[in-house]
Amino acid sequence: MDLKLDDLQAFINIYQAGTFTKAAKGFGLTQSALSQKIARIEEVLQTSIFVRHPRSLSLTPSGEKLLVYAKEVCLRQDEFLKNFDQYNQE
Repeated sequence: MDLKLDDLQAFINIYQAGTFTKAAKGFGLTQSALSQKIARIEEVLQTSIFVRHPRSLSLTPSGEKLLVYAKEVCLRQDEFLKNFDQYNQE
């Protein structure tokens, strides 16, 4: 099993929003769907990535490492797609 790009994007959105509820509204998914995406990531990594507080979230050390990786992966994809020329024109 590997990390899916849309799961990584959801992870970044949840981190930036600070809660699953706020992220769900901004991402256009249910809170349950976002929770499933995070569960998949945690299953692949075999560790927790968020510490859940009553009204907020924080990252575990593994979550902090994942945030750096996820941002880099998403940035690289965005750059590639912006520069991709499907007709191979210069």
